[in-house]
Amino acid sequence: LNNINIDQLGTYTARVTTVQGCTALSNAVVIKDSATNKLYVYPNPNRGQFKIRYYINSAQFSVVRKVVIFDSKGALVYNQRISVPFSWGTMDINMGNVAQGNYFIKILDVNEQPIVEARIAVLR
Repeated sequence: LNNINIDQLGTYTARVTTVQGCTALSNAVVIKDSATNKLYVYPNPNRGQFKIRYYINSAQFSVVRKVVIFDSKGALVYNQRISVPFSWGTMDINMGNVAQGNYFIKILDVNEQPIVEARIAVLR
């Protein structure tokens, strides 16, 4: 099970077949995440282009969240809605025009209340 990523969570088994045609099935291996309302940002640091992944722990899918990014002085530099169609929502962010520095990402709910936040560093 090499290179499993968050999109490949699930139950895995291995089937081994000998040259003679005999097969055996391994025990099941479950790869899961126990995240709730987690925000992943990568790469970090970056050059203004990065991905954010947001996990929503809800039976209700197709939830809309708002992504806001502030610079270190508190100025809003990015504002976008993200639809989380499944448990994980992924968004490509391009802030190639911002200055080098630290930035703060917040995911807001429908009432514009912060759910989770992260810090990123943009390097030039």
